[in-house]
Amino acid sequence: MYTLYHDPLLKRRVMADRFLQLFIIIGIAFLVGHLFHTPIATYLFYGFCFIWALVAFFTHKSTKERSLRRTIKKAKKIGTVYSAGEIVCEFSEDSFVITMPDCESVSKYAAIEKIASGTDAFYLYVRVHSAHILPFRVFADDDERKAFLDFIQSKVNAPE
Repeated sequence: MYTLYHDPLLKRRVMADRFLQLFIIIGIAFLVGHLFHTPIATYLFYGFCFIWALVAFFTHKSTKERSLRRTIKKAKKIGTVYSAGEIVCEFSEDSFVITMPDCESVSKYAAIEKIASGTDAFYLYVRVHSAHILPFRVFADDDERKAFLDFIQSKVNAPE
């Protein structure tokens, strides 16, 4: 759920989905509205669809969040939620290592396609929709965070 609302790429996708949903509802309203033969029924249907579109537009995030929480709660109940446990990231001069309780991943900086900074985390994209998330809370202060960003940008943009 964290990545759904904090990843910059997914935020743009959610916003696009909201506008698309709005236009689909209004489009359906106009198409179905022409099926009614009386103007009063047509305008009532247009009004209903317009209100429905506005409600859907402004409650999109909370609806998705509620749905996601229900899915996670159900998965916890039947025991299918996976928790990676503690994750340790180590950045050296030539590669970075991500260590989890059950595996270890060593990657070169060339594997990072893009670096993005959100409101509360860095995103190191290794694919279009796959990123290593480093929350700002893991850094002691702003200077350490800026030093890390400078370091990682120098490694990713460095010629090989």
